[in-house]
Amino acid sequence: PTSTPGSINFMQGDIGTICTSMKLIEQLSASPTSYDFAVVSAATFPDWTKPLQNVDGLDKSFAIAVMGRFLVYRNAHRFMNKHARIINVLASGEKLPVELFDKEIASGERNVTGLLEAMMTFAVGNEIMMDGLYTYDNRYASKDYFTMVSTHPGLLQTDLHRGQGFLFDMLETAMTTIAGTTEEDVGVLQSSILVSKQVHLNELSFVDSFGYGRVHDIKMKDMIEENSSWLWEMLTKLEKIS
Repeated sequence: PTSTPGSINFMQGDIGTICTSMKLIEQLSASPTSYDFAVVSAATFPDWTKPLQNVDGLDKSFAIAVMGRFLVYRNAHRFMNKHARIINVLASGEKLPVELFDKEIASGERNVTGLLEAMMTFAVGNEIMMDGLYTYDNRYASKDYFTMVSTHPGLLQTDLHRGQGFLFDMLETAMTTIAGTTEEDVGVLQSSILVSKQVHLNELSFVDSFGYGRVHDIKMKDMIEENSSWLWEMLTKLEKIS
């Protein structure tokens, strides 16, 4: 916050539904404090064994990764200072089968049936949404607004995404033990990205989990182009319900 330089506030809130997302936005907007930096990392690991749709009819993972963040970013001017920096932390669909992005899952017309289609739908959906902010939202498109950076959280040494079955839990434990990064180290990396002079000011940048800039490959670019207007229309229709 600008009122107390150097301080950090951890804001707990639920962005799993339209109603709870707007409640968090109202809470942030009511505070006398405005912010120069924000890290948005709320997410939930998909559970393809017990699909769950929220009260808005959206898959819970997609709702948090895409719909909830969309509402927060669209209303960020209410609690962030102009030219603030925001980092969007979420798994990236790059180098994975992005063609598994499924409109029917995104819109809640059908439940997920597997891990990859669930992850690709919310991960790719998030990147399409982020690109849409700088295409369809006048504040972001003006290039005189926030600096946004989207980055992958990396392989965290945490048990927060366990509970998907014995074999998956064993594999996850082995992978994070061998190659995982502590949450403290990830926090240092994200802070470094936030203040970096390398990111595009007042624009959108993509950074990998090692801190290096990345650009969309052809498959991702095509996926964004094909689905951008459709997803934006869906999200703005849901936004009007709020």
